[in-house]
Amino acid sequence: MLMSKAGYARHRNVSRQTVYGWVAKGEVVMSGNKIDVEATERRSAGDECLSSNGRLSMTARQLIEWVHTHDGKYPPAQSQDEARELVAKAVKLIAYDIEFISDDEDEEETAVIISFDDCEHIFRGFHQLDEAMYFIRDYFYAECLTADLRGIGSSKELDPDGVIITMERLKALCTPLETDEARHKRFYGEVN
Repeated sequence: MLMSKAGYARHRNVSRQTVYGWVAKGEVVMSGNKIDVEATERRSAGDECLSSNGRLSMTARQLIEWVHTHDGKYPPAQSQDEARELVAKAVKLIAYDIEFISDDEDEEETAVIISFDDCEHIFRGFHQLDEAMYFIRDYFYAECLTADLRGIGSSKELDPDGVIITMERLKALCTPLETDEARHKRFYGEVN
């Protein structure tokens, strides 16, 4: 679908000046003097940023903007297991190892250990998965900012340890770990 700049501004609920800025920066796909909405949305979802080998071909700055734009936009995890899977996928963006430890009798003793070489980060208690995800996101942002400051061009050059940045891992980083309703259900049983 093609839209005028004014129509696209209404569609996205932003000002026309914002859309003109996006056009100037090349952040929208143009077809003549109209905006190609589907192509722009595919680009923002990362579909057009995939190279032939499945790696993303975004710059460090584009990765930061993508994560910022998509943070919280995916359906949240509905269980603790699903939340753990998301954290395990996201941690692959930073080349750390992850281990989940739990004491079945005491939920407060549940822990997430994220480690690299001799460095360990341990997250315990009720919000341990959220805190672990904040750590991963902050570390990922720091890596991207460092790469951007050094002038490293594409994401495949971000990490010398060979981290592969995939759309699945980025989406995991942006997905809320658990809704309040799912958390309530987990602690108090079925909600009537």
